[in-house]
Amino acid sequence: MCDCWKDSGSVMNQLRDLERSASKIIAERAAVKRAEIRVQMEKVDSPLFTDPKATAGPTIRTFESGAIRSALGNKLQYSGYLNPLVLKRYAEYMKKHQTLPDGSQRAADNWQLGCGELKNILDSKDRHDMDVKLHIGGYSKEATEDLEESLCAVMFNTMAMLKQVMEANGRGNAE
Repeated sequence: MCDCWKDSGSVMNQLRDLERSASKIIAERAAVKRAEIRVQMEKVDSPLFTDPKATAGPTIRTFESGAIRSALGNKLQYSGYLNPLVLKRYAEYMKKHQTLPDGSQRAADNWQLGCGELKNILDSKDRHDMDVKLHIGGYSKEATEDLEESLCAVMFNTMAMLKQVMEANGRGNAE
């Protein structure tokens, strides 16, 4: 047997260590970049949202071009709260579940008509929560669906319950 294979285990361990180090560096750089973007987005005078030469008063922003816009103030900033990649994955989940067992399609907003009693929705959410817990706990083989699918299902059930609760509290009823 050739002696050249003697150290192959050591080389493989070194390669694994290098791979782990590279992954860690990439993750750290990504976290720094995300933090930088968040800081930029939080600034009212960020070039992402305004003309850098704009002047801001208490209720309006006036731009060098002459355009006038209301100040951000307490407005909801959806681009900061919602991640587009997560929303895209959720939309893919919803699209997949538009197809009924008989092959027909339900409308994308069909769920907004109501999904039954809150207890039934909670039961469904609990089943998907259990799959999430199984995945996170290292028991993925015991789960009935993959982790992303489970998380999307939890989002769906949570939104269905929240919509019903809001409507029961007089918010969000269509006029």
